[in-house]
Order: sequence, then structure tokens, then C-alpha cells
Amino acid sequence: MATSPSTRHKEQAGYVLHTYPYQETSLIVEMFTREFGRVPMVAKGAKRPHSPLRSVLMPFHGLTLDWSGRSDLKTLRSAEWRGAFRLLEHREEHHQTPWGTEQEFVYCLCSKEQAC
Repeated sequence: MATSPSTRHKEQAGYVLHTYPYQETSLIVEMFTREFGRVPMVAKGAKRPHSPLRSVLMPFHGLTLDWSGRSDLKTLRSAEWRGAFRLLEHREEHHQTPWGTEQEFVYCLCSKEQAC
């Protein structure tokens, strides 16, 4: 049985849709990218006090992402802040829309690893 080589993606623009706690020091992060759509990733050590990922993994903040992996759950290698993003420009906060919150709307709209 042949295994496919690890896929590595560098300097991709993306946004955090949602984060979930994973084990003691990590997070599962649902990212949204223009090229790959919704991509679930594990951010290892992101809950540690001095982790460079801890301060940048916030919903709808623009990020430059590097990740790799062969399975459905990718490994986030790095994330750098690019600026805030607002799906609905006239809103000051993430309020409820007829579809739920803005994150839920994008999350439901896009399939995993398919450009939207």
C-alpha cells in the first residue's frame, strides 16, 4: 500500500472560523482559505503561555498560514497576523444574522477543503 507524500502549504491567506480545545495544550482550528475552503487544523501547543499561536488564533483575524499533513486534520506550522476581517462591514461586533453568527454562516456554507 503506497502512502502519499505529506502536503505542505506555505504563505496561504486565511481566517479562523472556530477553535476547539484539544488535549492539554493544543487546539483544533477550523480555518477558511480562498484556495482550499474550510480546512481543519491542529495547532499543537497553542494553549501554552509563550506560544506564538496563542495570540493570533482569534475568529476572523486575517492570517498568513503555513500547514502540512496527509489526513483530513492538517498540522498548523505557523500563523502570522495580517489584520482583522469583517464579513459584514457595517457591524461593530459579531452579531446574530438570520443564519446565526457570521462564523457559523461561513462554516456551513463551505465544505472541507473546497474553494468557495
